[in-house]
Amino acid sequence: MWWLGLGLLALLAMPFDRSLFALIGRIPLGGDIRRELMMLQQYGQGSLSAIAVIVILRLDRQRAPRLLDWAAAAVVVWVVGLGLKMLIGRPRPVLADPFGFLGVGGTHDFGDPVGVLHTWAFWEKAASELWSMPSSHTAFAAVMSVVLASMYPRLSKLCVFMVCVVGFTRVWTGAHYPSDVLMGAALGGGLTALALRRRWGQRAAERAKGGRLASHAEEGR
Repeated sequence: MWWLGLGLLALLAMPFDRSLFALIGRIPLGGDIRRELMMLQQYGQGSLSAIAVIVILRLDRQRAPRLLDWAAAAVVVWVVGLGLKMLIGRPRPVLADPFGFLGVGGTHDFGDPVGVLHTWAFWEKAASELWSMPSSHTAFAAVMSVVLASMYPRLSKLCVFMVCVVGFTRVWTGAHYPSDVLMGAALGGGLTALALRRRWGQRAAERAKGGRLASHAEEGR
C-alpha cells in the first residue's frame, strides 16, 4: 500500500532530517512566490476546502455523498493526528532537537514565563512546539487529495503535486522536518483511503437516519 511506503520513507528520512531541513530552508524564494506558498499550504483546510465542497455541490451533485466520507476522514485524521503528536512529542525545528522525542510523559522547559510543559498540555499554546510529528497540514492536504483523486481520477497528478507543495512549504517555513510531512501524508492518505473504501461518512449518516426513523415510529405507536 502506498501510504505504508510513505511511512517507511519517513522513517528512512529521519536520520537526514537535520541536513535536509537546512538545505530546504536555504532555498531563496520571496515576493509573490512566497505569498503563494503561504496561501497554498492551507490546501486541505479552511476556505480552500470549503470552495472545493461548494463547487462539487453546485456542479456534481451526484457525488455529494462522498463529501460525508471526506468529513469523516478529516475528523478521524484530526483526532488520530493530535493523539500521535502528543504521544510522540517531537520538538519542532525551532527547538533544534530533531531526535529529542519526548514521548507522552515527556516535558520541555520553555523558561519564563511558560515554564515546564508536558506534551499533552493542549490547553497551552506553547505545547504545540512539541508536536512536530506528524504534520497536520500535510495530513489534511492528503485527505483532500485522496478524496478528489478518487472522485476525479484525471486530477490525480495535480492532487499529488498539491500534497508535495504543502509538505515542501511546511519544511521551508521551518514548521516541520521532512520526515514529519512524510508521516503526515501517510497518515492522512491512509486513513482517507480507508474511509472512502468503508464509506465511513455515508454509513454514519445512514445509521443516524435509521435511528431517527425508528424513534419517530416508536413515538407514533
